[in-house]
Amino acid sequence: MTEKEILQAQERQIFTIERLLNRKDISLSDLEEILPALFHINSPEDSTLVYCSQAGLDFMQYEPEELLPYSAEQLASIISPDTQKYVLPKFIEFYQEENYYKVFAAFQQVKQRYKEGYTWVYSTTKIYNKLQAPISISIPLPQI
Repeated sequence: MTEKEILQAQERQIFTIERLLNRKDISLSDLEEILPALFHINSPEDSTLVYCSQAGLDFMQYEPEELLPYSAEQLASIISPDTQKYVLPKFIEFYQEENYYKVFAAFQQVKQRYKEGYTWVYSTTKIYNKLQAPISISIPLPQI
C-alpha cells in the first residue's frame, strides 16, 4: 500500500467509525483495539480534549488524568507554532461550516512529552453528527 492509499484509507475510516458509533456496533474501547492510529474527541463547546485512545496517550506519553480534559490553551502548548499558524485557522473554518459530510485532513506537528522537537502526524477529522463534536484519527508519519 502506498502512502497516498494509506492516507485515503484513513479518510474512509473516519466515516466508518462514525457509522459504527451511531449504530452502537462498537464502543470507544473496541475502537482502540482495532484502530492502528491515535483516536481522540474534542468538546464541541471549547475544543477541550475529552477523549483520547490509549494509543494516543502512549504516543504523547501522558497518563489519562494528565491529559483529560485538556483545554484548548493546553493543547496549543503541544502543537507547533507552524501548525497553529497554518492549520488551526483552516480547522476552525472547517468546524464552523458544520458540514457533517466533510472531512478535514492535515499534516501537523505535535510535541511528545520528554522528546525534543516536534513529530509529524497526519490527522483526519470529521464532525461526529450525534455529538456535534470533532472526532479525529492521527497517524505519526514514522508509522506510515
